[in-house]
Amino acid sequence: MKKTILLIILILFVFSSVSVAGDYPFLKKEHPNELNVSVYVRADTDLTENQIQDTVFAKLRRARIKPLAGYILLPEGEIFLRVSVYGDFKKDKSGPLLIKVNFVTLVPKFQYVTIGGGAHYYGIGNSATALEQIKNILEIVLDDYLKENFDL
Repeated sequence: MKKTILLIILILFVFSSVSVAGDYPFLKKEHPNELNVSVYVRADTDLTENQIQDTVFAKLRRARIKPLAGYILLPEGEIFLRVSVYGDFKKDKSGPLLIKVNFVTLVPKFQYVTIGGGAHYYGIGNSATALEQIKNILEIVLDDYLKENFDL
């Protein structure tokens, strides 16, 4: 009996974790060739928000998406990409780092809610590691966005 229950739980877990195109209808945009971006850095690091934003913008441009800075003036319900970097690392000093890339939407009174379609990285590394992982995570997140908004 216990084996049967464990097997059922395992099967449910496997099927609930399968992801296919069309899983993210909330990523659909009226103008998908433009995407607002917010970069948030809360880390003891030598990387600046501008350096991280430049990395994110370059990745978006390669995907033929025009990056737009900021989100405050967006209408409620409009999605934007939020890149958050936390940790204690420098160019010549490895340390803990957390990178989160999520799609977010605005709700009343300039608050935002994470709506999914994101990815993260936890690890130990330096500034170069952080920039490389931001690029890797963006690949994953943008793939979902592109599949949802374009006929790919």
